[in-house]
Amino acid sequence: MTAQYKAKVNFLSPGNKAELEKKVKKYILENNDIYLNGEKLELSYLGYELEEEAVWFYLEALKVPVPKKAEIKNSILHKNFDTQQNIINFYLSKSPKSLILLKGKDTGLISF
Repeated sequence: MTAQYKAKVNFLSPGNKAELEKKVKKYILENNDIYLNGEKLELSYLGYELEEEAVWFYLEALKVPVPKKAEIKNSILHKNFDTQQNIINFYLSKSPKSLILLKGKDTGLISF
């Protein structure tokens, strides 16, 4: 993400929080795709949360059909770090199903 915007991204003390949010939203939406029952969902970026050495990003889709399977693509920071692991928690009601996606394996499938 730093190379894409030619500026260091600092979540702990951003110089301009609104500008950081704008860049993060664009990057997150460009590096995430969810297909539910074969149809691509329209994702909305809700925000992020810091937790020790991790950053949690929240996305939402509205008017989602009852899922049978979800194909999730997430390539966040895979270009920057060879060992990057992204934990995906897919919530249906209050029960999450989870995937871990890595560089070279940035797509996973969840069945319901």
